[in-house]
Amino acid sequence: MVYDKELVKEQLPDMMRRIVGLAVILIILGIIKAVIVKLPGMYEPVFDFITIADIADAVIWVAIIVVILLFGQDISKRTGRMFPSFTEIAPLINNIAILIAIFIAYNAFDTLITPFLYKIDIVWLYPVVLLCIAILPIYRIIASLFTGSGKITELMIKKQISEAKTVTITCPNCKSQVAKAKFCSNCGHELPAKEIDTKNICPKCGAELKPGTKFCTKCGTKIQ
Repeated sequence: MVYDKELVKEQLPDMMRRIVGLAVILIILGIIKAVIVKLPGMYEPVFDFITIADIADAVIWVAIIVVILLFGQDISKRTGRMFPSFTEIAPLINNIAILIAIFIAYNAFDTLITPFLYKIDIVWLYPVVLLCIAILPIYRIIASLFTGSGKITELMIKKQISEAKTVTITCPNCKSQVAKAKFCSNCGHELPAKEIDTKNICPKCGAELKPGTKFCTKCGTKIQ
């Protein structure tokens, strides 16, 4: 995967701090939520079956959802800058955050909205609406993963081809460093069928030597 190494070194510590900060904020909001709903008078009905505790609980959940969405936007932008060749990674992270927020909203507001729907006998509407809202981020996540995996595969193939093209060997006839092929591109001499380690070739006569040889057995040249 192509990425900006310097930018990764610079941004990674800051990203870790932001992740820790998100965890701290969620813990604090969770503690506030647990304390508020236990306060005296919080279960006094405000409207029919809705209590003050229900409203306070919903407000806390809204704050949690907003924090997750903002965190997803921030991290997606930073990750996108670190991996500029993979433009799909930023929308992928952002849509994952949106999907998490939808899942939280579905579970958080269920007890608040479902009783109203029971009264008019359309309780099925709540999950259907949330599912319709979740379809778009799910589609975008799948599309990003599909496109991103294709780019990663293409990049790996290109890298292997590039590495294969850069393999060179020493021609035993003209001693030139040429690309691995059947014949030397410099003098036309037939090259060895197997790749020869240049460390085991005499720099003067081009003779193939055994590993650890100190002097060429053909011309007597000292091997460095």
